[in-house]
Amino acid sequence: MDPAGNRGRGRGVRGAAGAGVRPDWKPPSSTGNGGGDAAGGASAPAVVAPRNGTTGGAGGGGGDGRAHQQVGRGAVRAARYLPEVVVTRAANAPSKQGARGKQIVLKANYFRLTRAENMCVFQYRIDFEPVIENVGLICALIKTQAPVLGPYIFEGTMLFLYNKLRSEELELQVRDSRTENLYKMRIRHVGTVDMQSTMGLMILNLMQRQAMNSLELLVMNRHHFDPKAKIAIPQYNLELYPGYITSIRQHEKDVLLCVEITHRVLRTDTVYKMLNDQRNQPGSYQENFKRTIIGSIVMCTYNSKSYKITDVDFNTTPSSSFSKRDGGSITFAQYFKDTYNVTIRDPNQPMLVSTPTMRMQRSGITTPILLVP
Repeated sequence: MDPAGNRGRGRGVRGAAGAGVRPDWKPPSSTGNGGGDAAGGASAPAVVAPRNGTTGGAGGGGGDGRAHQQVGRGAVRAARYLPEVVVTRAANAPSKQGARGKQIVLKANYFRLTRAENMCVFQYRIDFEPVIENVGLICALIKTQAPVLGPYIFEGTMLFLYNKLRSEELELQVRDSRTENLYKMRIRHVGTVDMQSTMGLMILNLMQRQAMNSLELLVMNRHHFDPKAKIAIPQYNLELYPGYITSIRQHEKDVLLCVEITHRVLRTDTVYKMLNDQRNQPGSYQENFKRTIIGSIVMCTYNSKSYKITDVDFNTTPSSSFSKRDGGSITFAQYFKDTYNVTIRDPNQPMLVSTPTMRMQRSGITTPILLVP
């Protein structure tokens, strides 16, 4: 297989469940929306629209905005003032409207969103003790406190609530129903978000993403795909997934929701099968496997995340150990069993290496990521 055939957007090799890191790397805590990972037995928390929420309507136009200020540790940046009307055309610019001919009506895949004038959202920082690295578990634990929190949006360590809690700081005891482990959940108020601000735009995007998650769509690289509508191409071991790309942005006179159609092509064979096939071929199977897999994009089924393979580490296996954040040591196999309830049946297989993307590096992941074939 030519690895070049697996490069590019929408292409990839479906990998078996499992993703890890080098033994000297501490697994990062993932960030995500209220839906969380598919693994860990967690389901997406339901989103209840606020009374003065966002309404949609066809059309286009411009927007206004009001400022707010974030305070406290954990506040999200990019909260700045927006002018009431954003104008991009100079007053003396020539008109692009024709003077003769027949007028026609054009429609675009943009929908106008109307924000309530005085709507605000309360921002909190949420921490767990001991630290939880599985986003799916975090979302499941937060969901158990929905009667206390009310409608909410969760992103990273930030919790956005439509109703302000009675106290500035709150500590709750929560239990993992799967393992019966107890955790301390600490919630601290750090600011208030004006929905007319740029931070309000971010929250609108989070609301849209959670609404898409409730449709039982598959999330791959932050886009949503419909597994029930997939098209199988068995003669080429491929599957075609139709999906959607959504974005909410400030335009000239309105906040607009853009909805685009996209597709993703997945191979139905696994990396582990490709590894075993190379073992049965003449020559050095290690070199052959490297030539086959390096440059390919694999998708881990436990979290539907995609990674580009940059190397293969034959000296590290799922039986190898790495250091956790609390200073302890654990094998990759046990880590995946504890975190994602995934059992790795071949403890002697090599590990795939993926260099962190620039986005991962900005979030603090700077060392290579290891994946289980």
